[in-house]
Amino acid sequence: DNAFQYASSLTSITIPKSVTSIGNLAFYQSGITNVLYNENMTTLIYYPSSLKEDNFEIPAGVTSIVDNVFYNATKLTAIDVDENNVNYKSINGVLFNKTGTILIQYPVGNNATRYEIPASVTIIGNHAFSASSLTSITIPEGVTSIVANAFAGATKLESITIPANVESIGSNAFQDATSLETVTFEAGSQLDSIGHYAFQSATALTSINIPEGVKSMGT
Repeated sequence: DNAFQYASSLTSITIPKSVTSIGNLAFYQSGITNVLYNENMTTLIYYPSSLKEDNFEIPAGVTSIVDNVFYNATKLTAIDVDENNVNYKSINGVLFNKTGTILIQYPVGNNATRYEIPASVTIIGNHAFSASSLTSITIPEGVTSIVANAFAGATKLESITIPANVESIGSNAFQDATSLETVTFEAGSQLDSIGHYAFQSATALTSINIPEGVKSMGT
């Protein structure tokens, strides 16, 4: 852990094939500009935001991806997945788990303004839409959970409709969504909880009707 943290002059490194894991924050705020991965590693842990490539293919051997690997990768327009990967897949450049039930990451560099989440999705993942340029996102009826930070920093998102089946909105879910003016909960909402700072600094949001079933709201 923290092995090369703050090594700002370190811009490139080749990971030996003998390495199978890299510790937490090992290259945090270093100057590394290449993807840290080799064919024997099963976890994707780092994707530098400074890379100029507009697409990246997740290798077949990856079985887990650390949260926020693609956070703020502003040049990345598509995330592809090797067709032999048994854990993940890509649909039109958007990263999902293999069954398509979890939307893991929408590429920040995609400059589309509208996106309709596939009907198979039940969970919107951590930082899935953070810093995206989307102004409109359609959430399908099957979604039951919007996890922490899902739309945090989505500064161009103007409105969102929360389907009735959503039971929880995680902490910081819409934090810093500064253009968000309207949040609509569908009739029959099953929402039970709203996490800490869920709408913090969503400065365009002037009113909101909380569903009657909500039992807890965070700080």
